[in-house]
Amino acid sequence: MFCSNFNIYVQTKSILNMKIINAILFTFLLLNPILFAEEGIVVDNGLIVLKTHSYKSFVGIIQKEKSDSTLFQTFDGEKIEFANTEILMTYDFNGRIRNGRLQKRDPNSSFYLFSPSAFAIENGKLYCRDFCLFYPSLNYGLANILSAQAGLFWYPGMDYENTPFVGNLKLTAFETHIFSLAGGITFVNLPVIQKEKIYSTGFAFVTGTFGNRYNHASISSGWGFVQKKSEWQRENKPIIVVAGNLRLHNSVSFVTENWFFPDEKIEDSLLSMALRFFGRQIAVDLGATFTANLIKEKVSPIPVINITYHLR
Repeated sequence: MFCSNFNIYVQTKSILNMKIINAILFTFLLLNPILFAEEGIVVDNGLIVLKTHSYKSFVGIIQKEKSDSTLFQTFDGEKIEFANTEILMTYDFNGRIRNGRLQKRDPNSSFYLFSPSAFAIENGKLYCRDFCLFYPSLNYGLANILSAQAGLFWYPGMDYENTPFVGNLKLTAFETHIFSLAGGITFVNLPVIQKEKIYSTGFAFVTGTFGNRYNHASISSGWGFVQKKSEWQRENKPIIVVAGNLRLHNSVSFVTENWFFPDEKIEDSLLSMALRFFGRQIAVDLGATFTANLIKEKVSPIPVINITYHLR
C-alpha cells in the first residue's frame, strides 16, 4: 500500500516524461512474456495439501478414509496410503497446475514493496505486516473488491503522542485474467510535525495491473494532499509508480518498485528491488532501495525488510 510513502511525495514538485515510464513498463512486460501466455493452465481448487509429521507435503485428493488409514492420490496420479498417525494436517491447495507443475499463489499479490497492485486482498482475508520493522499494520479484504489497512509508524523511543497513524482504502473496480483496475486513498495524521502547521496528509491514486496473481506488472499515478491548519491543499502534478512481480520459483519471486517524482531528475528516481520468499501464511521481502545518483556517489542502498503474516 502507499501509506508508507507519505513522506516522499511532499518532496516532489513536477511530472516525469511519460516516455520514460512507458519504456520501463514495456521492458518489464517484454522480459515477462508469461503475463500474456497463460494458455494450458489448469486451476484446480479441489486439490488439498497433506502434510505428514516428517514435514513432507503431498498435493492431490483423498480417495478413501478408513478408521486407521487414508488413501491419497497425488495430482500426478500416484496413490499413497498413509496411516492416520502419520498425518499432521490437511488444508486446501491455493494455487494452480501449469505445464504439469504445481505453482502456489503468492499470498501478498495485493501489494509490492510499498505500493499496491490493483488486486484486492480478497473477502475475509486478514494479515498483519511490518515494513522495515517499524511500520506494523493490519490489512483486511471485504467482498473481493474493498481492501482496508490501518497502521502506524513507530521506532524505539518514539512518544505515543507523536506517532503517525495511517488509514488506507483501495477499491478494485474490476479484475479479469489479464487486467485489473483499482483506485484508493490514504490518510495519515502527522502529530510529529505539527510545529510546521502540517497536521495530516493524504494520497489519492489509480492503479492498473497487467497479468495475474502469479506474474504481474502495475503502473500507478497518485496525487498528494496536505492539511495545513484547517485547509487541504492538493499537489498539482502526480507521482508515477512502475512495479512488477516475476515468479522465479514455487516459493520465490523477484519484486521491483520504482517511484518517479515531478521536477526530479531521472537519476534521483527511487528504485527498489527485492526477493520475496513466501509460504502459505508468511512472506518475507529482502531487498534494497536506492537512486542512480546515490550509487554513483557510492552511498550504500537502504535495506528493505518486509514481514507479512496471514491470520486467515
